[in-house]
Amino acid sequence: MLSLERYTRCLEILSGQTSPIVTMQNNYYYDDADFSLFNRNETLRVRQIGEALTLEYKHNKSRRGDVRICEEVAMSISVLPGNILLNSIETRMVGSLLTSRIDFLFDMIKVSLDQSIYLGIVDYELEIETDGDVNLPAFLSAMLDQNQIPLMGKYRRFISRLKVLDTTYEI
Repeated sequence: MLSLERYTRCLEILSGQTSPIVTMQNNYYYDDADFSLFNRNETLRVRQIGEALTLEYKHNKSRRGDVRICEEVAMSISVLPGNILLNSIETRMVGSLLTSRIDFLFDMIKVSLDQSIYLGIVDYELEIETDGDVNLPAFLSAMLDQNQIPLMGKYRRFISRLKVLDTTYEI
């Protein structure tokens, strides 16, 4: 998680290293009334980028230090569903989160700066994705704050906010 000031500074640093790729994506989250998936640390969502819809299911999530690891199943779909049956759980759409993502590519490293808007909140985060163990370039290591806010994924932030509001968000 980043403050707006830190997000802006990271954007300046990364833009000086390589060209950004900007995308808008909307995540539509699904769960049942008891938040069974959330309570099992699973995520079911449809991600929309442009006109493309992808149904994604993340499970077997774990954490190794600051690294989040999970298994993910994804498939293209043609229509945004209102309900999805997953492992005998009848889910419904509980809301959406809009993200402006700016990607920067460095060899085997993808750095994403996200601005997410959901349920009256705007927040910022830095994500670094790699294929395996890769030594980060010095300028990337310098961007990481050892006193950062604890890691919390978008879905967990969304549901935490939803529970604070004690309501479901209708699209």
